[in-house]
Amino acid sequence: MKIMIVGAGGRMGSLVKELAIENGNEVVAAVDIKSGYINDIADYEGDADVVIDFSLPQATEKVLDYAVRKSLPLVMAVTGHSPSERRKVISASKKVAIFYSPTLSIGVAASINAAKNILKAFPAADLEICERHHALKADSPSGTALFMAERLGYKPVYGRKKRRSRNEAGIASLRYGNVCGTHETIIAGGDEIITIKHEAVSRKVFALGALKAARFIVHESCGIYDVFSLLNEDRIF
Repeated sequence: MKIMIVGAGGRMGSLVKELAIENGNEVVAAVDIKSGYINDIADYEGDADVVIDFSLPQATEKVLDYAVRKSLPLVMAVTGHSPSERRKVISASKKVAIFYSPTLSIGVAASINAAKNILKAFPAADLEICERHHALKADSPSGTALFMAERLGYKPVYGRKKRRSRNEAGIASLRYGNVCGTHETIIAGGDEIITIKHEAVSRKVFALGALKAARFIVHESCGIYDVFSLLNEDRIF
């Protein structure tokens, strides 16, 4: 694949670049505001098969405009979008295929499916999600934790000061050290408590997930896709 990487100078972007090349792909454009990179995505007019965006929400509109103008599928690996920014992603997906997922981990998708099955046996259960990330993570709670609650049919609540209602899932966020990402789903039904824990021990989980998403999205038509699209997808590189 010919890949453009936006946010290529960051921790995740640089890792995606390294693994993409290692696995036989061509990184045709590395975009970042840092020196030594293409500073503006609009400055690249060469060929590409897909764009992978690991930048920041502030760059989303420009990335979307470029992907639509060039008719390029896009892997949007950015979290912390405002409702307005999310609407722009959805609007752009009517013109190009966009892989838009708060998580790139297949394991997280599998853990959500496992929790769904457990909740069938405990429909009135309390649901809590505890997430841990490194001290420099910008958004809180994590996009993955919000995604998990919503996919399980609960309204996510955090920073609460009162008792939550039955259809709400409480989210607790911890930020310390160099934690890659840990999410615990706690299902409490009566006298039984079931905890499902997913831990990413390396950022490679997300970098490889982005590359797998890129390989998937280049074959798809316009629309929004997420990590659940990859559960039965065995094309990796």
